[in-house]
Amino acid sequence: MLKGVLLDVDGTLLDTERLFMDGWLRAARELHYPLRYEQVLFFHGKGVHENGVTFRKWFGADADYEGTRALRQNYVEERIAAEGVPTKPGLFVFLDYLREKGLKIALATGTVRQEAAPRWEMAGLLPYVDASVCGDEVTHNKPDPEIFLHAASLLGVPPQDCIVFEDSPAGLAAGRAAGCRTCMIPDMEPATEELRETLADYVCDSLSAAAEMLEKEFFSGK
Repeated sequence: MLKGVLLDVDGTLLDTERLFMDGWLRAARELHYPLRYEQVLFFHGKGVHENGVTFRKWFGADADYEGTRALRQNYVEERIAAEGVPTKPGLFVFLDYLREKGLKIALATGTVRQEAAPRWEMAGLLPYVDASVCGDEVTHNKPDPEIFLHAASLLGVPPQDCIVFEDSPAGLAAGRAAGCRTCMIPDMEPATEELRETLADYVCDSLSAAAEMLEKEFFSGK
């Protein structure tokens, strides 16, 4: 029985991943790191510590990941202050649907709370949320399952009774390892055949399609 929904945020609910991509590339150019688009995609869905280790493997042990990330964050915050938080089409219809079905909702993001929570509030997500877990509140970030196991625990729902919605391979791997059902809503990375076969129980091209999938799979009285 489906009782809980565990939601990634950036790239899944909020249309922010392109902001982060632009921010990374701009900050890296400013600090003279030859960071490429494909390398930023490798960061996708992973935590600060893991990405810092990777950054220093690419650019040397003394590479200033923290400084580069801080410049990226400044860029993102400037854009959001000027333009607002971009949300995915159908976001609030989807969240209203989850509430209508009596499902418990948790946000589970690899981003640190100090950065993530203001975006949630600005976007109007908080009234829908029963619990939340951020990357600085777990020992191991995605693709480790800890973040989703903790989110399910906060909801009081066994992982096998939860479904994870994600846009990244790392997040899907975390959800699958936690024992949850997984649904990919592609954003920056496509739903490859390998992802469909190994990590994603469902693939939906939008939040509206995700609601339709839930209705068909769990609430149609089959």
